[in-house]
Amino acid sequence: MRLKLLAKIGDNQKIGINDRQKDALLFLINNSELYNSNYQLITGSNKRTASRELRKLVDMNILKKHGKGRGRGTYYTLIDFTDEK
Repeated sequence: MRLKLLAKIGDNQKIGINDRQKDALLFLINNSELYNSNYQLITGSNKRTASRELRKLVDMNILKKHGKGRGRGTYYTLIDFTDEK
């Protein structure tokens, strides 16, 4: 899965993500989950930008959102790409 993800994000502009999103995905390759606060620290973005960019990654089926939907308990994990051809 990690190799397929690296191949997908290697040219981040080709798949429509920005450099901050790419940095977050690289973080998730080595970590099991990502919180909005982690995203802000990794990327230097504010809370609103982090939320918007994480939501885009969920909408693109790159990340899966876990938790009750909003708030501190919400975190994100990578979608499993092992079933893709």
